[in-house]
Amino acid sequence: MMRFAFSFFLFSLASTAVGQSRYLLQVAQPDVNHRTQRTYLQPLEFGRALTAVLLQDRSAIELLVVDGCEAVLRRGHIRTIGLSDLFGLECMPDGALLMGAQLVDNAGFALLKTTIDGEVIWAYRYELPPPVVFHSVAVNNQGEIWVSGTSSTIGEGYLVKIDPTGEVLWARRVKVPALYTSACAASDGGSLHVGDNYVWKWSATGSIVWHAQLLTKGNLVPGRVRPVGVSDGYVLGVRLEDADLHLVKVSHTGQLRWFQPTGIPTYGLSTYTLVNRSHLEKLLPYRGDTLLVVGLAPNQWMALHLISPEGNVLTQRFYWDHPSLQVQDFGTANGRVYAAGWQGPQIFVMGVQGDMRLACADTTALLNTTVLGRISLRPEPLPTVEAAAIARTPINASFQEKDVPLSAYRCLTNDSTGIADVVRIRPPPASAK
Repeated sequence: MMRFAFSFFLFSLASTAVGQSRYLLQVAQPDVNHRTQRTYLQPLEFGRALTAVLLQDRSAIELLVVDGCEAVLRRGHIRTIGLSDLFGLECMPDGALLMGAQLVDNAGFALLKTTIDGEVIWAYRYELPPPVVFHSVAVNNQGEIWVSGTSSTIGEGYLVKIDPTGEVLWARRVKVPALYTSACAASDGGSLHVGDNYVWKWSATGSIVWHAQLLTKGNLVPGRVRPVGVSDGYVLGVRLEDADLHLVKVSHTGQLRWFQPTGIPTYGLSTYTLVNRSHLEKLLPYRGDTLLVVGLAPNQWMALHLISPEGNVLTQRFYWDHPSLQVQDFGTANGRVYAAGWQGPQIFVMGVQGDMRLACADTTALLNTTVLGRISLRPEPLPTVEAAAIARTPINASFQEKDVPLSAYRCLTNDSTGIADVVRIRPPPASAK
């Protein structure tokens, strides 16, 4: 019998004990090639989570809704055509979901707004003169949408601002030598735009407020980590020659606050990175200005990290199995952390519940920063900005309910604690193969 192709883990932690309960759910998902299509995840209410991934034949986006420990609640397909790759899944302020996807032939991007049940609220394609590759989508508290990308031939950055109904507010093309860009929403209605080692602050109306370049004595390699807004500025992710994640904090006005190496790898030795995608693509706020990063350690363990507002690694927790857990996306809600990715021929979703510092113990990153070189943020003249022509047309997209697949459920227990202990996931019983 075919081994089921979806794994779901939930780790729970009582407030008065450090013992953990782990739940494993395996579900068949045979129409997805997880080595070439990225799985995205969004936490839902009541301990549930939703995953989205493009089918191998690109005829539909498959959605799975799973509960905290026991079953797949719903499975369905959003049928559409013309998509080549998903590049984001975000939650809107009204509770709806927003998916961003690259169009075939790099002709632009598509956005689909749906309910958590998969019903399509609106779906549009946004076409620009190709080739333009889009990399990230972000949403602010007002439901405004930011989509960023680059021209694959000219080295220009693109940023598009869209209102909650899908109407284009403005689209800009900025002349900078960037191969990859990402953006996060700013509290003033604008956005912070990062392209390689350049940083731009956009106003709400589409003009650049300030522009700067990150410089270092070492070899600064552009990272692909989406920045995150915090209470007193922004945190960016870059890497130096050792390929580890380095965090840079800048103020709202573009002043450098601190630079901190973390020792967290930005690239893992996975098949997925061979298609020019990093497993680590974003930072997320966890509690207050404490940040969350989930990625791969060099030994192919999945690693969860909490980072202090000063850039220090507070907590680490490692998980491994064979085949390894190739994490592709993560999220957090109500004190829980979720991660999703692929494991050999199957997909996995894992949840961690409880006080992470209590559950995982604390550690401080002991790194020799002197050998890494100093970093600076140099103000640059404002680059040339032009309005970008963009055409919006509706997409014919519809949700189709699918049968909930068979699943195998089991509960494991583990009482190990501390950062040095690795949680080992046991192989499935013979009945689940």
